[in-house]
Amino acid sequence: MPPLIAQLEALLRELLAEQLQLVQKLDAHLKALRTFRTDAIEQSAREQEIVRQRIARVEARRKVIAAQVLRLHRNISTPSISAIAELYPDRKSVLLAIRTELLRAMEAIRQRTQLIERIVTGVVGHLSATVRVIAQAAVGPSTYTRGGDVAIPTRVSVMNAVG
Repeated sequence: MPPLIAQLEALLRELLAEQLQLVQKLDAHLKALRTFRTDAIEQSAREQEIVRQRIARVEARRKVIAAQVLRLHRNISTPSISAIAELYPDRKSVLLAIRTELLRAMEAIRQRTQLIERIVTGVVGHLSATVRVIAQAAVGPSTYTRGGDVAIPTRVSVMNAVG
């Protein structure tokens, strides 16, 4: 087996391991969100960032190895794992299996990230509405609009008085 392909396989396996670890950190984040434990939310966010940085480092090394493989075989039009696997038929099944696992891990990351985003968006929306209601009530007694909001009386400001 060529040394570049061995390095590429090792990097892809390392990338897969890091992505699976990110899935675990996202699961911990979801659990913390569901239990409203702010300390666990902050800790899982820090851990996710650390894993994402490691993924970025591994990905950068993978790109360097892939570029070296492409320089050896100038006939590859698109630099992909599938194209590299075609050049090395003896390692094709291994490379494609790792690629499939990477795709599954990325899909799991996407799903969990999307779910976290929806939960956080809902919570922030409720907090925003609560703050708005408190701010309206702090203005003092007033009437309500048809929509149920507090009608804040318009005050004459300097710009309105001038004209």
